[in-house]
Amino acid sequence: MSSLPPTPETTTSAPSALAVVLRVFRAPTQAFEAVKQSPRWWLALIVLLAVSMATQVVVIRHMDMEGTVREQITSSTRGRQLSDEQIEQAVRQGARFAPIGAAMGVVATPVIFLIIAAVYFLGLKAAGSEAEFKPVFATTLHAMLPPGVVGGALTAVVVAQKGTLTGGEVARVVKSNLGAFLSPDAPAALRAAAEVLDVFNIWMWILLAIGLSITGGIPRARAAALVAVVWLGWVGIRVLLATLF
Repeated sequence: MSSLPPTPETTTSAPSALAVVLRVFRAPTQAFEAVKQSPRWWLALIVLLAVSMATQVVVIRHMDMEGTVREQITSSTRGRQLSDEQIEQAVRQGARFAPIGAAMGVVATPVIFLIIAAVYFLGLKAAGSEAEFKPVFATTLHAMLPPGVVGGALTAVVVAQKGTLTGGEVARVVKSNLGAFLSPDAPAALRAAAEVLDVFNIWMWILLAIGLSITGGIPRARAAALVAVVWLGWVGIRVLLATLF
């Protein structure tokens, strides 16, 4: 009797980068499993940068630059010590360079993403994970995608329907965080802490806890604790800066 030919082994190919980007919106656990298997990050970064730039273009077209600079100066500790003439001079100079600062902010975004991923990478190492940096970076970017895309698009749509706005008004135009419901005269430290408690931030924290648990191979509760510690630290930094400046 002739023997049957050997059955070839079934191999499962990793989903494409586009498939993973789309999947993180509707099936994040599956998306992060794919990221762990094949940590491609370039498409997620491109999408985040594109949304950030598009949102900035809309916001800048509707922003009162002089009013924004004046708002920032008069609400700061140093600004309250300036004379009216000094404030107006600072406003004129600041308004001239504000668009450049916004563009530089977009350019610096990849560096900020790298720093955030590095913080989570170190946190995973402290939690006993053996994950490498590339999967952690890819996981961080994909966790930012859904809230970043939806939040950016919503901000652009709402701002586009408004007239001229200052930076503070832009921050409050989408009522997604507690800071948007506070009076502009509320203490700066309180507003800084309240603005972090945002619907889109909470969405991102949940995705980060899921993703870091999968990528890092640690229990989800430990990953959630890591995310909480990092963001509590960020709240502390924001409150400290608001208090000092």
